Amino acid sequence: MKKLLIVLLICKKIKITTRESLKRKQKKNLKNIKTLCQMYIHSWVLVAVTAPEEVRVERIMKRDCISRQRALEWIKRQMPQDEVRRRADFEIINDGRQNVDCQLDKILTILF
Repeated sequence: MKKLLIVLLICKKIKITTRESLKRKQKKNLKNIKTLCQMYIHSWVLVAVTAPEEVRVERIMKRDCISRQRALEWIKRQMPQDEVRRRADFEIINDGRQNVDCQLDKILTILF
């Protein structure tokens, strides 16, 4: 999971996504991502993407067309957000109000 997160951060940094590369069959871009990982990342980092419970409930209900009760049950089965935050090196708050791109840019500035 940590490897995936850092690869996503690197994709953002070099202005591509792995999905676009795969669609275009641009193996060179995928190789560039691997090279950047090897050059710049000496240890893995964990970036937690969090949101308030009410936002999470609403998103789950909308995405999966389920009841509020069912969404709350799903959330209860997950690791608590406080524990996610505690384990993470960085946090991106995805509450619909804060700018996720700005938060990601700050993390990238620290990492690179």
